[in-house]
Amino acid sequence: MTRAAGGGRKGGKQLASTAPSCELITRIDPPNELIDDNAVSIWQTTSKILIERKLLTLDHAPMLMSYCNSFSRYLEAEKMLSDQGLTISTASGGEKKHPAMNVRQDALSSMTRLGSLLGLDPLSRARMSSGTGGDGDDGANEFEEFKS
Repeated sequence: MTRAAGGGRKGGKQLASTAPSCELITRIDPPNELIDDNAVSIWQTTSKILIERKLLTLDHAPMLMSYCNSFSRYLEAEKMLSDQGLTISTASGGEKKHPAMNVRQDALSSMTRLGSLLGLDPLSRARMSSGTGGDGDDGANEFEEFKS
C-alpha cells in the first residue's frame, strides 16, 4: 500500500492505551486558575472520567484546565446569546452578529481540540485504546460481524 506524505501514523507502531502506571493520577484537586464554578464542576467530572480510563497524568493538568475554562466560556456565551439574541443593534441602527458568537465559536474550537488531545471524543478514544493509531491496516475486516 502506498501512503501519501503526512498520511498519518504508519502501521505497526503501537500507541500506549493508558499512561504508564508510575505517572497515573488517582485524584487531582481543581486548580485556582479555573475561571468560575462551572469550570470547577467540569474539572471534577472530566478528571474523574480520565482517571477511570487511566489516562490522567500530571502533565495533562494544564490541558484539562484549558479545556474546562473553554467549556465554561462556551456555556457563558450560549447563555448570553440565549438571553440577548444572535444579533445586536449598531450605532447606525443596523444589525450585526452578536460578539458572543465569536467567543462561542472560539471556545468550541478550543474544547474540540483539547478534548481530542485528552482522549474525550470517540475517535481519539478509539485510537488510544486500539494501540494502532486508527489506520485500520491490520488486515481484518472491521465489518465482518455485519455480513449475513
